[in-house]
Order: sequence, then structure tokens, then C-alpha cells
Amino acid sequence: MSATASARPRDRPRPDRTSAGPHPARGRACYLLSSIITYCAIIVPMVKNDELLDDLNSEQKKAVTHRSGPLLIIAGAGTGKTTVITRRIAYIISRKWAKPSEIVALTFTDKAASEMEERVDKLVPYGFVDTQVATFHSFAANLIRDYALELKLPVNFKVLSKVEQAIFLRENIFRLGLDYYRPIANPLSHLNELLSHFSRLKDELIEPDQYVKYAQNQLRKAKGAIAKEEARKSLELSDAYKKYNELLFTNGKLDYGDLIFLSHKLLARNRHIKNECQNKYRFVLVDEFQDTNFAQYELVKLLLNRDQNITVVGDDDQSIYRFRGASISNILSFQSDFPRTTKVILNTNYRSTQQILNHSYNLIQHNNPDRLEYQNQVSKKLHSKKYGRSPELLYGQNLSSEADLVINKIIDLNKKKKIKFGDFAILARANDHLAPFMETLKYRNIPYVFVGASGLYEQEEIRSLVALMRILVNPNDNLSYFQFLTSEHVGLLPAQLVSYFAKARIKNTNLEQIFKIENPEPKIKKALSDIEQYRQKIA
Repeated sequence: MSATASARPRDRPRPDRTSAGPHPARGRACYLLSSIITYCAIIVPMVKNDELLDDLNSEQKKAVTHRSGPLLIIAGAGTGKTTVITRRIAYIISRKWAKPSEIVALTFTDKAASEMEERVDKLVPYGFVDTQVATFHSFAANLIRDYALELKLPVNFKVLSKVEQAIFLRENIFRLGLDYYRPIANPLSHLNELLSHFSRLKDELIEPDQYVKYAQNQLRKAKGAIAKEEARKSLELSDAYKKYNELLFTNGKLDYGDLIFLSHKLLARNRHIKNECQNKYRFVLVDEFQDTNFAQYELVKLLLNRDQNITVVGDDDQSIYRFRGASISNILSFQSDFPRTTKVILNTNYRSTQQILNHSYNLIQHNNPDRLEYQNQVSKKLHSKKYGRSPELLYGQNLSSEADLVINKIIDLNKKKKIKFGDFAILARANDHLAPFMETLKYRNIPYVFVGASGLYEQEEIRSLVALMRILVNPNDNLSYFQFLTSEHVGLLPAQLVSYFAKARIKNTNLEQIFKIENPEPKIKKALSDIEQYRQKIA
């Protein structure tokens, strides 16, 4: 579960807001201190407005000083969106449009929330920052804890991590009434798929009873054996979804998807709680708005009072969470949802050269017509005062050929211009996009270091260990054999295993049997000997 960002890097200590005790002397001292702070807050000037606006361009100033009503800030890459959103928070406080406690800023990661809070903390004088800067899920978790009894939840409910969620489902898999989705050979093989399905349902705010009713209607309307079979599968999933949620509630647990789902349910069905939140938060700001999903956007709408003081900052061309259900339609439909929207486009880039920006702009045009620029007839082309060499573009038919082109380019520059391998970097949007490049580097015997922010199970040594453990219990797992034999522990090249894979496919058997029939090279013999020894130890 994400936690509200709490990093405060200032040298001076922050007062402990939760330690006020019942001692009379302490109470009088706290009252006196509070009076002094209140008095000083009146006579000590806030940060000057011109200090907040001095180094901003005209569009940034327009966004920061927007008075009230919906504000859509379309911020291209490198245009200073974090600066704008933090300056806006400070400006709202300095102009006394709202108290710090009446402002909530939502983002997606703890790191982003921490950075935003740190910047606001530096902009606003000591003692004035009580703005809630949090991730969506942290904000939702706090909201649920405040009103847990309204949802019939224990106040000390536990939010399961992904691993805990998988363990919980595994322990209760036979209580879900699965038939089709419980394979006989391995009843646990569909755990991840089930959890992903349940999570997506919550992202779309689909109630268990609503899903069951839909599946029952589909079954009633189904005609023909195939249609009826598909409807029965849907009904099985809907029943499992309902039972899974009942089991969570019964045990005082929630999963990650429940946080937004239940927060929305809480506000949508309790008018007095919704009114309390709307009165509490006069200004709502959302960072990386293009990555919000349907449920998150609907929750934000429920937080708004009649003034609709919502500021969203985003860029549809930078959406990276579609695989998690992020709805690009949110930013595309914002203006129709809020007709009084003021729109500000930030297109001055402070990060890249104009040549890089031009190539990027030409590339992103291939996403039309599903882009804000195309639909709203606005220009999102970025401009920079930096100029440099034009990037060299390499075109590949697929990801594999692209990897070959890049590695060949590296080898060519290494030979002709004596550029060291350590002076090259291959960047990609996601870790899994780098896999073909790493395979090609390994095949061409080029040393490399993977520095992606991957989890424990994505580290090379851990993957090799997991592959070995799978081989020990399942000799038919040819993929794990490949991963283990090509790992640093064994050191085989993929090309050395091609003939063995071909023979295994022809004979319809596993690699281990082929190795026993053939006379493999010493490295394979040593690996097989080690595997056999480990099997004897676990027998």
C-alpha cells in the first residue's frame, strides 16, 4: 500500500502534531505557543507573490495565478509541470484563497508525492504547510480509515500487498466455486489472471452483485452451445469475484483495488460524508492526470464542491499506465465534463534540443486521431532554446531486428572511433523492452550492466535460481532449462542450445532426455550432474 509522503528535508524540526498530552502545564504551554504562532502568522508576511512568479514564463504564470474553476494544464515533457503545480499550491496559500489544510494534491507514486511536498515546503513559510500531498491510494486509505465504520470495516483493517493478496487467494481458492478456471493439473495456475481480472473490475467500479446480474442475463439470452458455454464462464467469474470480496471483508482485509473502489462507494452513497469532504477540500490538484483510471477520476469528481476548483496537469502523449487500466479518455473528455474549463498549454521545453523535440513530435503524430491535440485542434509542439545535432534514426522491422541494428551500431562505433562499451547507454520505457537488447549483447559477447529499477525476482541471479528450482521439480520445463543454462552460472550461449531444442521438438520430449541421449559438451554435463545431486538432496 502506498503511504502519504512525509519527507520534510528542512534542517529545523517539525512540531509533533500528535503528541499533545493531558498534562495541564503542557496544555497551557501549547495554548500559549499556539497564540504566539497565530499572532506571528498575522504580522509575518507570507512569501511574496512576485517571488513565486519571477522565473516563470507567461503560460506558467497563467496556470499558477488561475483564480477559480476547473483548470486543465497540458504540460508537455520537460515543460516544468511539477514547478507549476507546486507554485500554484504556494500561490493559493499566499493569496489566502484557501487554508493549507483545504488543499489536496494527488499523484501516483510516493516519490512524486515526496518531491512535491518537499518543493511546497520550501516555498511556503514555516508553520503554514498543512496541505495534504498524497498518492491516490494513500489518500483513499486515510479516507476509509476515517469512516471505516460506515463501511462496516474494522478500524485496523489490513491492506494486502500483491504477494499477500496472492497468498490469500491461494489459501481460499477452493472456496470460490471454480470449475472451468480451476485446472485439474494445477489449480493455482490462474491466480495472477484472476487477481488481475478482479482488480480491473474494481478499477471500473463494478460491484460484485452487478457483475453477477450481468452474467446471469447473458446466460439467459445465450443461444447455441458456444454462447452458453461462454456465458457460464462469465457467471463462474462473477460468482468468484463476489465470494473473493466477501472473504476479504470477513477477514478484515482489503486489496489494493479496494482503496479507490470503497472510497468512491463511501462518497457516492453517503451524502453527509461527501459534503464533509467537499467542505474540507476547496482546491483539488491532480498530477499526471493522463494516468488516472475510471475509478480515480470518478472519486476526484466526488471531492469537488460547487466551485469546482480542480486543477489537473497532464499530457495524453505521456500516458504510461494503460496496462493498469489508465483511461486516456479522462484527459480527452475533461473539457466536456467541465464546460467552464480554463486551458493552459505549456510548450516551452527546458530539457532537450529542438532537433530531438522535432523528431519526437513527428513520431507522436502516428497516434492521431486519439490525441488531445488532434481532437481539440490545439498545438502541442514543443519549443526549446537549445540546439544540437539531429538524432540518427535506425529503422527495424521488429523488436529483434531493432536490437540487432543498435548493437551493430555500438560495435561499429567501438571499432572505428574507439568508444568504450562502458560509454554507451540503451534506454527504454519499460524493463521488459530491454530483454531483446540484453540477449543480443550476451550473444555478441559484449559486457553490459542492467540498471533498471526491477524487483527482486527480475534480478539475473534470482531468475537463475528460480529456473533451477523449477527444473528440480519439473524436468519437462524446457524454458527454465534454457534460462538456467544460459545464465552466468553455466555460461552457455543461446546458439549452443538450438540443435538440442530442435531434437526435443522432433522427438516430442524434454531437453533433459535429449541431453542423456546425446553427448553434450562439458558445461551441460556439469550442470546435469549438479541438478541430479540437488534432486537427491530434496528427495
